[in-house]
Parts: sequence; C-alpha cells; structure tokens
Amino acid sequence: MLTLLLSWICYRLAFHFPYKNRPVGNHNLPDRALYRKIHDRINNLIDEAESFPTEEVFIRSYDGLRLAGHIYEQDSAAPVFIFFHGYQSTALRDGPGIFRVFRNEGFNVIFADQRAHGDSEGEELTLGVKESRDVMSWIRYARKRYGRDVKIILGGVSMGAGTVTLVADKVPDNVKGIVADCGYTSPHAIIQKVMRDKHIPVEPFYQILRLGAILFGHFDPDSVSCFYSLKHSRVPVLFIHGEADEFVPYWMSVKNYESCGAPSMLLSVPDADHGVAFMLEEEEYTESVHELLIVSGLAEE
Repeated sequence: MLTLLLSWICYRLAFHFPYKNRPVGNHNLPDRALYRKIHDRINNLIDEAESFPTEEVFIRSYDGLRLAGHIYEQDSAAPVFIFFHGYQSTALRDGPGIFRVFRNEGFNVIFADQRAHGDSEGEELTLGVKESRDVMSWIRYARKRYGRDVKIILGGVSMGAGTVTLVADKVPDNVKGIVADCGYTSPHAIIQKVMRDKHIPVEPFYQILRLGAILFGHFDPDSVSCFYSLKHSRVPVLFIHGEADEFVPYWMSVKNYESCGAPSMLLSVPDADHGVAFMLEEEEYTESVHELLIVSGLAEE
C-alpha cells in the first residue's frame, strides 16, 4: 500500500497538469539568469506572432480528447509547418522565433496545443508517449484540410522536440523533415536527469514513478525512445541545441544526431539556455532551417 501511495504521489507531481495550473498568457517566461537577458526580445517576437490573423481549430485524439490548435494561413496551396511546444508551456512562448522563420519561408503554420495544455483537453502529460500519437492526428488533419499530397515539416521545442522525433520512423511520405530544438533522447532519460538534478535517488524512485505512470496514467515512459525512432528515421532532421542548456543537456541532441539514420544537421549555440537558440543566433538558425528545406526539396539554394 505504501508503494502504491508513493507511486500515485509521484505520478501526480510529474505528470498531472490540471487546467487550473496551466500558465496564463504567452509572456509567462522563465526567470533564470540566462533568460532575463533576452526577455524583451522574446516578448517582442511573441507580440509579432500575435499580430497575425489566426484561426482556432479542434481535432480529436486517438483516445477521445479534444485537441486545440491555431492556424496561421498564408496560401492554401503552401506547405505546412506543424509545431509542438514544451512541458507546461505554450506554442507562442516556445515558438515565436521559428514561427518567423517558417512564415518568411511561405509556410502555413499550425501551432498545436499539446494535450493538457492551452485549450486542449486532458489532465496529464506523458513526455511524448501519448503526444506522439497526437502528432499523427495533426498530420491527418493537415492532409484533410490542404490535400493528401501537402508537404509538411514537423517541429518542436523541448518536450515538443521529443514528441516529433518519436514519429520520425512513422510519418507518411508527405512529411519532408523535422526540426528538433533542444530535445531529449527518451522520456525515461530526461526524467532520470531531472531526478538527479533534484537529488532524488533514481533507484528506487524512478521505478515507483514509472509504476504510477502505468497504473494511473496508463502509459509507460520506458515504452518509447527518440534515439530508436531517429535511428530508423524516414525524413531528414535538423537538431538545434544550446550548449548552456541547464534543463535538457546538450549531449542528448548530439546523441540523437549521431544516431539518426536519415540525413541530419546539428546547430549548436554555445551560450544558449533551454529553447532560446533563435534569440542568440537568428541568422544561423534561419540558415539552418533553410538548409533543411533544401535537403527536403522544399526550397532552392
């Protein structure tokens, strides 16, 4: 009974994210030192993205949740960029920079609210285990709206990067590439890293947490691996990571890059903290995305 109680408590602390606890607004930025230096730049980019007209749309997940997203449409015949944000965040907070890049490249942009975030239903997040199946649902939605042959690029930051790399070996042929910004190698690897950061003994507490996920969340964080999916990737991948990342370590993107079975690129930004590579190296970031589009056949040199 004690083990069950501990597993429930660990599950609630790590994975339960009820609506009342969701962040208010897109300007709720981290207060770490490396972020404070660029708060104004991030806020200006968010304001810029918010100035464009958008349409809120909803889809159903495989397990019956109503998932929300926002579409920034330029041309119904244009390719589509689908973006997924990170843990307890929002798409506009995590993605204003990459929004600018893909909008300037002429893409229609879909910003998805991950399950249990924003206006999407659900009260638990699973670090990509269930969210990766939601990615496939958004791909199907884009194909239904824009045609079965629409060209798609997937992108994500942090948990969003983990989410999209988990489908690298499963996507249909019209998905032409992935942008993975500061992603991890697997859900269990990042959970164990955070435990060590908080001085929580990985054993036995990881197994207790995993038991809680299985019993109460009906998912197993050990059941998927970004590293494995990338090894069998069907599309080229651009990996982006700040070397000063204090949350998801830089070496995780290096390992993912080295394992990727498809053409891949790695952009490292020496002084960038978690998810802010664009803010420090906009030009290099933009050029790297354009290079991915060239490799994917969606842009010219």
